[in-house]
Amino acid sequence: MKARPPRNYLDPGAFNAGTFLSRQGVDAIGTLRSAELLRKLDSPPPQFRYRLARWRGTLLRRVDSLFAEQPERAAILRAMLLGDRSFVDSDTATVFQRTGAYHVQVVAGLHVAALGYFVFWAGRRLRIPRLAQALVTLAVLLAYARIVYPYCARSWWARFSSPQV
Repeated sequence: MKARPPRNYLDPGAFNAGTFLSRQGVDAIGTLRSAELLRKLDSPPPQFRYRLARWRGTLLRRVDSLFAEQPERAAILRAMLLGDRSFVDSDTATVFQRTGAYHVQVVAGLHVAALGYFVFWAGRRLRIPRLAQALVTLAVLLAYARIVYPYCARSWWARFSSPQV
C-alpha cells in the first residue's frame, strides 16, 4: 500500500475532505489490492469521556426499556435525570410551563445539589472519613456533570458560583 495525505479539490466552496478526515483522526489514505492484506491494529483503551458518553447512552436506553409501554413518562424521566428533552413533545412541555413546573424537566442546580447531598449522606451512613466523603462526592458530581454536560453547564457553574449562606 502506498499511503498519501488526503487531498482536496481546489474548487471554492467544495467539501474539504482533508480537514474532515483530520478531525476524524485520519492522517493518511491509500488503497489495497485485496482486503486480505488489511489487518486491524489493537486500539488504545477508550478515554474516560468516551466511557461516560457510553454510560449516558446506556442510562438513556435503560430508562427507555423500563418505560417502553409509557413513552411519555420515559421522555420526562430522560429530561429530569439526564437533561435529554429531545423526546418531550411540545404539548407536554407547554403543560409543564403553564403549571409553573417546567423547572422539573431541566437539570438544575437543585438536582446537582440533591445528588451531592445524597452521596455525602451515604458516606456518613457508611462512616467514611469526611475527606473521603468530600472526594467521592466531588467525583460523583463531576461524573454526573460530564454525563449531562450539554444540558446542565449553566446549573453546574451556578451551583459553585453562588454565594454560600
